Amino acid sequence: MIVFDFSYSPKDCARAWRRHLREKMNLPVDVLAILIVGGIGLLDWYLSGPRFVAIFSTAAAALLALMLLLAPIIIPNSIYRRMAKLRQRYHLQFSDEAIEFRTDQINSHLQWDLYKRVLSDRHSYLLYYEKEAFTIIPKRVATAETLAEFETMLRAKISSFNAR
Repeated sequence: MIVFDFSYSPKDCARAWRRHLREKMNLPVDVLAILIVGGIGLLDWYLSGPRFVAIFSTAAAALLALMLLLAPIIIPNSIYRRMAKLRQRYHLQFSDEAIEFRTDQINSHLQWDLYKRVLSDRHSYLLYYEKEAFTIIPKRVATAETLAEFETMLRAKISSFNAR
């Protein structure tokens, strides 16, 4: 049995959401789209002057580039402020049979099959129960031995495990 008692810090949430966004984004395709759309706009502007197509394409490429640069900063930093549940105290107990999940508002016993995949980095584990929804387990809340035991349990219980 592995037990975690903790409260999330704003940094825990921001790091986890950045990790989630990095996994979700397709940077080469996004950059290629920006280059193609921007290139079409700039070429049209050069050949024909500031027409609608040239202005629209150039502006769209600039907007896409801005979104690509700012999304990993703005979204993760705003999540913690918007979601009150992230400011509660968490008690999570993992056993071979089930997961006990408690906060001020939740007292649940969950089956392992709720979680479909795990992303891990040096700061946290993200346990996904939906495509865009996950539980964050900050690695700072446990010893190295506990984390090693927890990771072994995760690998045994959840088929999709991705570590970085």
